[in-house]
Amino acid sequence: DRQWGEPRRYHPLVLFGNAASWFERVCYGNDSLNHLARQLRGMFAVVVLLLPPVAMCFVLVSLP
Repeated sequence: DRQWGEPRRYHPLVLFGNAASWFERVCYGNDSLNHLARQLRGMFAVVVLLLPPVAMCFVLVSLP
């Protein structure tokens, strides 16, 4: 933010928060799901939301 200033639109944290909220609504499911199904859906959401940024960090760190 210091170098480029605050983005006028589409702040990365806002986009991530919106994606996380959407995944929560989609993956949480209804009350008919058992505990294991909810845990599996939660793990899926964590992997889908966190794996790309973590992978990108590893790629950026490996660049010269």
